[in-house]
Amino acid sequence: MPESPAPLDHRASAPPPLPGVVLYAPGSSKSQVLRAFADELKARRWRVGGVILDTLYDAQGQKVGLDLVSLADERRIPLARPETVGIAMGRWMLDPTALAAGKQAIRAAVGAAELIIVDKFGALEGRGDGFNAALRQALAAAPALLVALRSEFLDAWDAVAGRPTVALRPDIGALWRWWGPYRLYEELARGVDDLPVRRVVIGMNWTLVESPHGCGLAHTPARDAPGCRPLGEAGGLAARSLKSLAALATAWNPFEAAIGLAAINAHYNRPELAGAGANGLDLFAALPGRKLVIGRFPELSRRVPDAWVIERAPAQGELPAHAADWVLPSADAVAVTASSLGNLTLPRLLELARGARVALIGPGTPLTPALHAYGIDVLSGFVVTDPERAARAVAEGGAVKALKTCGRLVTLVRHEGAATPGMVAGRPAGIAQRAAKEFQ
Repeated sequence: MPESPAPLDHRASAPPPLPGVVLYAPGSSKSQVLRAFADELKARRWRVGGVILDTLYDAQGQKVGLDLVSLADERRIPLARPETVGIAMGRWMLDPTALAAGKQAIRAAVGAAELIIVDKFGALEGRGDGFNAALRQALAAAPALLVALRSEFLDAWDAVAGRPTVALRPDIGALWRWWGPYRLYEELARGVDDLPVRRVVIGMNWTLVESPHGCGLAHTPARDAPGCRPLGEAGGLAARSLKSLAALATAWNPFEAAIGLAAINAHYNRPELAGAGANGLDLFAALPGRKLVIGRFPELSRRVPDAWVIERAPAQGELPAHAADWVLPSADAVAVTASSLGNLTLPRLLELARGARVALIGPGTPLTPALHAYGIDVLSGFVVTDPERAARAVAEGGAVKALKTCGRLVTLVRHEGAATPGMVAGRPAGIAQRAAKEFQ
């Protein structure tokens, strides 16, 4: 029987993280860290709910009150004031009405938010009161949960949670590592505008999607690659919106995933995009330490002669794909082909390369600083400036060489002192400084 076309929209979804427990000491800035993390995620179009504590001070810097802030609507709930009559907690008296409002804010987030933050677990919750019941609901149903508590309440928390959780420092980098790189696909797709598609071209080597913003490219998988099946909407893809095509980036069918990634790049890799015109591989070659390259780039042996290479079909002297789990954790610098986005291996590679300086390189690289927060220090991709020529080159089976005359290289570097709030902390310093020297 002939092979039937695969349905579109059969996609992977990010695995939910274990509940995160932010352990803090008295005087910690954990509330500010949680607030910054929540604000960053909301700015990236994630739905965040729950409650954050906000301490109030007078002109002399003395504590004069405590508020709960609902993350869903920024509503302030006065929890404690000097004159409050309620439940004694240390030197504070907590207003029972405010506690009830806080519980309602947590319950309202269940089913509505993709991350729930509860900046309060103490003696009240430990003895079954306070936010205990609302936390149990969140534990049972929330896709992701962060709870702040001091170490003396860990046993009480374990009794409430009833399942494994992850201990985290009150550090923005620790929170991003907990959030994990599997969510970068969803974030990229959410940022894409809901615009009409001008054309879709699937060539032997590259897939191209054109939108009103520009053209995006992605590597076309081999016809016999695992999971490749005919497209169920072939001939009608250009009738879909750019946003709906971008959602295919996590499709299990590699042909669909290539279309999704090309649609994402058609949004982000715009002709007017500013960035250094350097080749990311040349920048990578100048870095010190043990270098590892995922994917056989053109002229790799000449450009980075001292690098270890991992390749799906390894040549003499190269390592097979399954070697990544063994060698990536010890690398100082890692260059990853953008094809890893299309075959859905990038999140795992980023987890293995945690602590290394990472560059994502290739025409299929989405050029958006939002990816820096997920552990990618350098983004080196391609911007199409001549859509007609690029479409012809792709349709006629052109390789990278044929595309060079259709656009320009663009490289974005995460600068050490001016990164987004979500940058991965604890990475070795130096890549931004070296990049700055390269680009001068």
